[in-house]
Amino acid sequence: MKLPVTKNMNKYLKKIFGKNWKIDAYKSLPIENRFRVISDSKLPYMEYMDFIENQQPTFKFIKGYRAYYNQWKEYKYSPIELKVTNTFKQAKMSVDRIDVWYRLKDRREDLKKLYKVQDISSLKIILKEYLQKTEKYKSDKIGFYIDDEIWNYAKLIWESEGKKNYAETVYSYIPDLYKIESVEDYLQAKGILESMK
Repeated sequence: MKLPVTKNMNKYLKKIFGKNWKIDAYKSLPIENRFRVISDSKLPYMEYMDFIENQQPTFKFIKGYRAYYNQWKEYKYSPIELKVTNTFKQAKMSVDRIDVWYRLKDRREDLKKLYKVQDISSLKIILKEYLQKTEKYKSDKIGFYIDDEIWNYAKLIWESEGKKNYAETVYSYIPDLYKIESVEDYLQAKGILESMK
C-alpha cells in the first residue's frame, strides 16, 4: 500500500509548524525541564534516570504535571495535529474528486434527463459513489464537491429526503477554491483534460 506524502516537505512543515520548525527545542533546555520530555535523543538514558532518582517526584507533582500537560495538549498540540490531519484529508479528497468526476463524465446526459423529470431513485443509483464520498468527508467537516451541476442533482436528492439542512451544512464545508474551480476547470488548467476524455 502506498501512502501519499507531500512533495515539498520543507514547505509543508514550515506552513504547519512555522519557519523555525527545524530548531531542536530540547537542546538548550536544562535537565530539570528535559525531565518532562518523553523522548529526547540528546539526553543520555543514565543521566535521565539519575535525575529521576534524585528528584523523587511525588504523586502530587505528577498529578499536577499531568493536568499541565493535558492543558498544553488541548491548546497547543491538538490544533496543529488537526491542521496536519485535515491537510492530508483534503489532499485525499482532491484525488477522490477527480476519480468520481471521471466515473460520472459519461453519465452527464443521463443525469440531466433524470434531473429534468425529477427521477430521484435513478439519480441516487448513478450518484451513489458521490453521495457516499459526501457523507464520508462531511464527518471530517470537509465538503465534497465536483461542480455546480452535480451539486444540484445531489441537493435535489437530499431535499427530497427532507435533508435541506444537510445540504447547507455540506456546502458550508466546501473549500472556497472548489466553489469557483470545478474539477473540469482544474484539469483544463493543468492541460490534462483532453487525455482524460
